[in-house]
Amino acid sequence: MEGKSFHRSTQRVLEILTQLADSDSGYSLTQLSVNLDAPKSSLFPILQTLRAKGFLTYSGKDQIYKIGPAAFHVGMSFVNKTNIMGIVEREIEWIVNTSLETAHFAIINNGNVVYLMKKDSPHAVGMSSTVGFTMPAYGTAIGKALLIDKNLEQLRDIYPDGLKALTANTITDIQRLHEQLVRYREDDISYEYEESNRDIRCVGAALRKGGRVVSALSIAAPIFRCSDADIKRYRDILLESKKKLEVFFRNLRLDW
Repeated sequence: MEGKSFHRSTQRVLEILTQLADSDSGYSLTQLSVNLDAPKSSLFPILQTLRAKGFLTYSGKDQIYKIGPAAFHVGMSFVNKTNIMGIVEREIEWIVNTSLETAHFAIINNGNVVYLMKKDSPHAVGMSSTVGFTMPAYGTAIGKALLIDKNLEQLRDIYPDGLKALTANTITDIQRLHEQLVRYREDDISYEYEESNRDIRCVGAALRKGGRVVSALSIAAPIFRCSDADIKRYRDILLESKKKLEVFFRNLRLDW
């Protein structure tokens, strides 16, 4: 689809924004040129325009571009204007109050989990993650829930460069990932053991509308307070939330 179907300049703008949205430290013009395989001469005027409109910030001292407040405003408008989010927020709060651990709500984009909502555990030690953060779906419980219906060919299309390790426990064999997803389809519940973050266990649940996976929930906890019995309890909590949210989904328009 690329090339003929997409407007090249518009695609370049989106690639720049995506690169910088995924980076905490930002990138220089040279780094962006290498990352995007694009000449500096074509990137520079785009960067200047995005900077002037507030979508990027620029540090003259370090010559580094970062995502700007206008991009945050656009992203938050998606969250604020999506009618389902108030319902999801109440359910996320119930999950945290019941499990006493961190809960997430997410969708998938280009093979990455996009976290739309998070509520932290009341415990002092929890999971480090933020709304808007992205991570390869194959390495997370919530991401596996989002990928749960994908066949082997679809997984290879989503990850043409293969699966890169996020930790020592990440599944990097796409055949093995597919076999795992097939097992998870039985009840739409997925699991992760230190595959995206060291010392963290997660349980995920696929959320469906019209039979199609449209989003997912997860509970994440440090392994030192997460026994197998806890994992079973988190599974039951997520299945209850799944049932409630899917009832709401039937009568609401989802904006993703």
